[in-house]
Order: sequence, then structure tokens, then C-alpha cells
Amino acid sequence: MKLRNRLFSSQRRQRKLAHIDCVAGNVVQGWVFDRQNPDYAPQINILCRGKKVGEGAATVFRQDLKDNGFGDGAHGFSITIDLSTSASESASLALVDAESGLNLGANECSIGGEYSTRAEIISVTASGISGSISSQSVQLSTEDTVCVFMDGVFACSARCLSTARSNEFRFDIALPASAFDGKEHSFIVSVAGYSTDCKEIILSMPAVQLPSEQIGAGSRYRGHASSAALASYRYESLRASVRKLVTKDQIDNLTVAHDMVVEGPVARNNYPRLKLPATSAPVVSVVIPVFNQFPLTYHCLAACILAGSGVEFEIILVDDGSTDNTGNIETLVENLTVVRNNPNQGFVRSCNRGAEAARGDYIVFLNNDTEVTSGWLDELLHGFSLGDNIGATGAKLIYPDGVLQDAGGLVWDNGLPWNAGNGGSSADPRFNYTRDVDYLTGAALMVSRSSWQEVGAFGEEYVPAYYEDTDLAFKLRAAGYRTLYCPLSTVVHFEGKSNGTDTASGVKQHQVTNAGTFTAKWKDAFTGLGKEGVDLHLNKDRNCQFRILMIDHAFPCEGLDAGSYAAIQEIRLMQALGSKITFVPQNFSHLGMYTETLQRMGVECVYAPFCSSMDDFLADRGSEFDAVYVTRYGVAEKVLPAIREHTDARIIFNNADLHFLREMRAAKSKGQTDMSGPLQTRDRELWVMRNVDAILSYNETEHTIIASHLMRSDNIFKCPWVLEDRFSSTPFEQRSGLAFLGGFGHPPNREAVEFFIHEVVPLLRESGHHIPFHIYGSSFPPELADLAAADVIVEGFVESLDTLFDQHRVFVAPLISGAGIKGKVLDSMAYGLPSVLTPVAAEATGLVNGTSTLIAETPEQWRDAIVSLYSDQDRWEDLRREAHQLVHAEYSLDSGVERMRSVFDFVGLQTSDSDTLAGTPAQQAKAA
Repeated sequence: MKLRNRLFSSQRRQRKLAHIDCVAGNVVQGWVFDRQNPDYAPQINILCRGKKVGEGAATVFRQDLKDNGFGDGAHGFSITIDLSTSASESASLALVDAESGLNLGANECSIGGEYSTRAEIISVTASGISGSISSQSVQLSTEDTVCVFMDGVFACSARCLSTARSNEFRFDIALPASAFDGKEHSFIVSVAGYSTDCKEIILSMPAVQLPSEQIGAGSRYRGHASSAALASYRYESLRASVRKLVTKDQIDNLTVAHDMVVEGPVARNNYPRLKLPATSAPVVSVVIPVFNQFPLTYHCLAACILAGSGVEFEIILVDDGSTDNTGNIETLVENLTVVRNNPNQGFVRSCNRGAEAARGDYIVFLNNDTEVTSGWLDELLHGFSLGDNIGATGAKLIYPDGVLQDAGGLVWDNGLPWNAGNGGSSADPRFNYTRDVDYLTGAALMVSRSSWQEVGAFGEEYVPAYYEDTDLAFKLRAAGYRTLYCPLSTVVHFEGKSNGTDTASGVKQHQVTNAGTFTAKWKDAFTGLGKEGVDLHLNKDRNCQFRILMIDHAFPCEGLDAGSYAAIQEIRLMQALGSKITFVPQNFSHLGMYTETLQRMGVECVYAPFCSSMDDFLADRGSEFDAVYVTRYGVAEKVLPAIREHTDARIIFNNADLHFLREMRAAKSKGQTDMSGPLQTRDRELWVMRNVDAILSYNETEHTIIASHLMRSDNIFKCPWVLEDRFSSTPFEQRSGLAFLGGFGHPPNREAVEFFIHEVVPLLRESGHHIPFHIYGSSFPPELADLAAADVIVEGFVESLDTLFDQHRVFVAPLISGAGIKGKVLDSMAYGLPSVLTPVAAEATGLVNGTSTLIAETPEQWRDAIVSLYSDQDRWEDLRREAHQLVHAEYSLDSGVERMRSVFDFVGLQTSDSDTLAGTPAQQAKAA
């Protein structure tokens, strides 16, 4: 891009020109040019307070330099500097010729201290990169320059563009052709001459830029179909649907649907026959009101076929007096129910008529200018499982280019609605978790039949269209229901295709007139909803009593390890007390379905590339949290200083295991006497505990040890563990074998299995009891696999614990070392599988030897206990019954909520009684 501005022209008369464009993170970007010696490519030292903090050469090619007459353009530099000398105070940088030591006279640029400007990249598309610029410390103007850096190198720049807000500007800059190569690139922006705080964006740009309709038309050639913004959504739909195909007709139907969706609705002139799934008992009825626009309607129906569903559904198309091919749609689409209006009734009445014809327990209202994606219907339906008072759920809407259109609606205290996230990234973590919202757009809205009938359908006062969906949400909440945004349901909305975008004419004009109707009706409900446009990212979280930041080394992976199970249950307990949870993992890695599990639960999950620094996150958002919940001392010792610096939040520390105790036990079991390692761990753990407000531990033995070192016990609490009642009905005689479960990345589990195979199995064989020993767990080490035998079976990772606990007769946990509470033992209790345990394994569970479990230490004790329990059905039934009673008494959700409440109360988060939390996240936790 050519940029003949003050950045260059003010220096043209000088011989040696030098400029620092920006400091992005710890990288300084700029250029150096000698007019009399264009080949001059100096080695540069960058000085801060007279000390060299970086060095490099000015040899990077920049098109903007070449375009503005600076030689061949190869005069840029990108130099990483050491920021440690100016971490807290502002300091100026200087560019110096490394050979001569002369100052090159570059512009003033400072580092350290607070950032003087902030930038947010909102979108990166074929049209360019756009976003916002603001500052609270310097006065910006339209004369200031925004620089874009791609992969750490200057790419392009442009002047700031004005906005209506004071000292806030925007930018919209065309990217160079080199960005469009189909490869992944990082982008960051900075205001020239100022330190700029900007989060890096990483994405790939297609090598061929085609309009979406042309991508569809050319989809049979050169792989262009895969470059469409929606290609990944269509692929997931195709992959999910292919798994269900049985007959050739089904395959042909899906192929046609896929081709039609990829080609798109524009300029279509052929309409192959489509076949919707037939159903006699639909769970969901999808109502699609239409008036003309047949190509859009056909595209919408093809997408419904392509996306498929795990639940039976019917589609009811309400034809509102169309004059195009819609009148013959039954001849093209099989198993479609059509309701016709004559004369035209408008959108509201069409929706209501469609709902009257619905047979399902749930009704979805779907615009015909939409394209649904894989899982859309299942995710909307799943939202109703999050509580017994869910009235409606809504999808995340995106534009055809993949940009976010709507992430749940807010209504401000003046009655004006706001589409959260509009124009941003559809992958932004801030808009990708289930949450309560003020309203859900009717373009893709599911409502339960019972609540729909109770509140009286879409209001006639909004005929023919607009604000009926907002009014419905307010009616539902007035009746005690919740309205949930479910972002894992993604729907493409070709907004404006049905009714246009001009609010001065046609149906769209009612968007203005109905706004007054809505405001007059619900003005008393607007109190406390927030000032228009203020604190959007706080106000978008409705029904939130507390904001809790949760930090661990990674997102929990449900089903992989006990620690993950515990973390998820703790999240549910805090939600039951009215908390909104924001989870920031130390590694900032999105873990696919495991992260989506949390998002589906209503947890905001923070991950790269949207954030990759804990310090930056805390500096940016730390002030919004009431408490920080940190798990593991190794994580806590790294983040505690930043938490204290950037927040006033109370710190709740979950030690998971008392690590130094575990290390001491492991050393003792191996006959080691050197305890220097465990003692170092002890000092680190105790430092963390002395610098937090509350300490959670699963184990009463650990409580005593911690209290003896800290010389206080008032802030030490037993961390609640919640067990779901999964009592297995498989009888004694249909079971066989012993079972062990544990993740083998955890050393005590490996040690336990080695002990059992080497010490206990031989004794069982000698006594004539060849009882199979089944070993389950993830990360199984090869050296243990070598010990497999006819009666030692390595099962490895198991998808469902039912497989283990429904078929085996005795659970064993021969743990010699370890600490905390053992999730595997608690699972056996929940399923009603009797166990033989070591004292370490039984610790903190509440199990009693001879009453609810058998405890053994020596190999001989293990042999005797196993033989006794394995062959004595009466004893087996007694232990099973007692352990199951313990589950109800000590590990219920209600018990867990009360224990977590005591922690909250201690740190000053005064909670409401659980019975008063109807309509809050408490209902979600109770239903989960």
C-alpha cells in the first residue's frame, strides 16, 4: 500500500533516515535508510537507558518503503529486545549505528509502564483488517498512523479513522497480496510512535478470493469449494450425516443436499428432488415461515438435510401467499408439511400457524434465509437439559463470510436491543459459552411447547413482524423461565434476504414502529439492565451473582482422569451458588470436545490465539472477578503475584494433593532416606498456602498436616466431591474379574499396578485362584504392557466407566503412595462395586474396613481379602449396600453445595439460600 504521509515526508530532506514504527510485545519494528548510500544496511543496536537491549540488521524488505522511494525497500528491521530493564517504568528507546556508535535520530518511542494506546483487531477478511484504537493517556488524531504487522514484519499501514466517541478511532486497512496464500499468518497492529496493547490474531487467508456465490458455482473445479468461509461447517455436517447412511437412496439424497448447499442459492435454476427424514413421532417441529424467495427456502431445506440431527424432527413450511415456485415445493421436497396462508398474514401469524400444526414437544422457528450446520438442533435441545425452568434456547448466528452476527441479545435500560458480538470473530471465547440472555433472535429459536402455550405465542401487537421474539423472551422470564444462548448451535443467517435492510419501507419499517410498542409494554422490566453500550462484556452475563476466575494447568478433560472430574464438579457447585465461571488454563490450549463441554455448561473458556499471557489477561480483566479459584501449587506459585497485583479478588486455593506428603510416601515405599526433594516441595506448597485466603483439600489427614505448619485451621476446608448415583444392577453371578482404574501419567498408579502384578497375582495363582486382573486407564506405559498374561489383561483407556463397573466383581486400588482423595475409589462407590483397598486408597473416602470396604496392606492380606470377597456373595452385597449409602450421605450435590457455600461465606461472598436461586445457574448445576 502506498502511504505518502508525515511518517516519510517529514524526513525526506535528511540524509540518514530512521524510524521506530512500534513496539509489539518485545519486538521493535522500524526502518533505516541513507539517501546518499541506498545500499547502506547497518547493524543496529537498540538502547534503553544507555544499555543495549537488542541488535539486528535493517535488511527486511517492505513494499511501502519501496513505493515511497526508499531504495529497493529492503531497509526494515524487526528486532527482539530484552524488556527486563524496564518492566515497570516507562523508558525511551534509541537507535544506534552499531559500527560508528552514532545515534540515528529516530523518533521517540517508549516501552515499559502502561501501554499508551490500545488496539483491538475485530476482523481480518479479503477486504482487509479492521478494528478499533483508543487511548486514555495520549491524544490521538486522524493524523496518526496504524501499522499492521504480519508474522512479526511490517505489512501495511493507514491513517486512523474517526468515530463518534472521544479519543476512539477505527482502522480499515487493505492487506498485501502476500497475506492471501492459504497459509496461517499472525497479525498485530500498533499506532506508530506509541506503545500499543494488542492481542495477536492467527488465521489463514485463502489464496483465491471469490465471492461466496462464485465459490459455489465453481465448486467442481480446483477445490474452490473448500475455500468458502462456511466450508468447515459443511464438512462437519457431511461427516456426521455420512455415518448414518444405510441405503443408496440415502447416499444419493445426502449428495444432492450437499451439492446444493455448496453451490448456494444465488442464480440457481435447477432444483433436484430432496427428501427430508420421515417421522411419525417428532421430538422437534421446525417451523419455517416463507414469502417467495424460493431459492433461499430450497437452500435452507437442503442444509437441514445435510446437517442432520440426533433427534427426530419434522419441518413445517408456512407459505404466506407466495407467488413463485414455493407453490409447488411439495413436488420437490418429500416429507415436508406445508401450511398455506390465503391471503398473506405476515411473519408473526405465519409462525403462530406453524406452531399450531406442530407435533413435537419443542418448536423451532427458523428463517428461510438461513443455513443450519452440524449439531445445530441437538445443541438447542441440549440447552433444555440445563435446568427444569428453561423456556427457550437460541443459536449463534454468523454471516456467510463466517463473521459473528449475533451472540444472544441484550436489552439496555432504555429499551434498545443489542446483538452481542456483532461484527466480531465467531470464534471469540467471549461469545462462545452458554449463558442467560435478554432475548433470542427468531431467526433460529427453540421454545418448549409447554412454555409457548403458557405465555401465549408471538404477540399479535407485533404483526406483521419484528420484536415478537424479544417480547416472547420477556414473557417467558416474567413467567419464571430462562432464555439461553447456546453457541455450539451455529446457524448462518443471510440477513436482509427475506425482508431487506431498509427500515423506511416494506416489512422492515415495522422494526421501527414495533420498537415503541415493545418499550411501552416492558419499560418496568428494563431497570438495572445497563446503560446503552457501557460494559458490554459484563452486562452480557445476565443472572450472575458472582464472577469467579478459575485457573489450572489445562482445561479439565472429562472422562480422562479424576482431577478433571473433580474440576467439573467444582465448577457446577460454584454455578449452583450463582457464579459465572471464567476458566483460564496455563497452557492456553483449546482441547476440542473437552473445552466445548465446559462451554456447553456455561463456562467462559479463554484460549489462544485470543489470549496467550496470564499477566495480560489479569491486567486487562482482573478487576471484574470476585474470587480466583486456583488448582495445584505449581500453577498457583506462578500466578499469585499477578493476581495480587491486578485484582482485589479473594483467592481460593485447591491443593488437589498435598504433593510433599505424596513424595515422602513414595520415597518411603522405595526405602529412600533422602527427603530433600519433598522438603523443597513442602516449602513451595506452604508459601502458596500462606498467600491465599482459603485452602481446599479433599483429605482430613492433609488438613491436620497443613494446619500444623501454618499454625491456623480456620481457612482450611474439605473440598466437596460430588458423585452421581450410577448404581449398577448387574448381579453378582454375572460378574467376573478384578478391575483397576487410573491414569498412568500419575506415578502412584503405575507403582500400584506393579506392586499388584509382582506381589499379589503370584499368591492368587499359588492358591489356585486364577482371577483375571483387568487394568484400565489412559497413558498406559509400554513397560507395564509387557507384564500382560492370561490373568493380567491390559484394557487401556475406556470411553465409558459403565464398561468397567458393570461387568467386574471386585474393584482393587493397591496404592502404596499418593495423597488427596482417590476418584477411582469414589467411582466404585457410585456404581456399587465392592472394593479392596490399601489405607492410602481408602483415605478421606469415609469407607470403613469390614463395613463398606476391605482394607489390606501386605500381599498376603490382599490375597485373603480378594478371595473372601470374590467368593462370598452375602458379604459382597453388604459392602455394596453400605458404600452406596455413603454416597448419598456424603457425596450428594446438595451436600457439595453447602460445603462450597461455607468457603464462599468465609471469603466474603455472601450467598443466597439455594432455595431462592430459581432461575439462576443453580438450576443448571442441579440438572447436570
